[in-house]
Amino acid sequence: MKELMDRNIKMIKMSVMFNFLASFYNEQIKHTPMYKKALKLHLNRLNKELEKDMALYDELDEFELWDTMVENIQILLEEVFLDPADVIVQGNILLALKRDPEAMGKVADKILNQN
Repeated sequence: MKELMDRNIKMIKMSVMFNFLASFYNEQIKHTPMYKKALKLHLNRLNKELEKDMALYDELDEFELWDTMVENIQILLEEVFLDPADVIVQGNILLALKRDPEAMGKVADKILNQN
């Protein structure tokens, strides 16, 4: 039963996180020439619903890494859309990270700290 509760909490946190990202990108669309007619109508409705979900954000105080996670996911999504061919490589990196977080952390630190 505890596992089910943990899974539900995880899904709620993920939903809020992705809704936060969706709200961010929907706001960006408002400042483009495409924001008219049906798209405008649907995005306005969607944003109202997403705002309700974002109220859960305030209840996730224990989720200390929230801002960092959202920022990292945003960077990942933008990179995937810039070069979709890298998705397989990025997926392999994530799988390697899951298999050996310590080793991948060392590799990442080494690469990111290069001058």
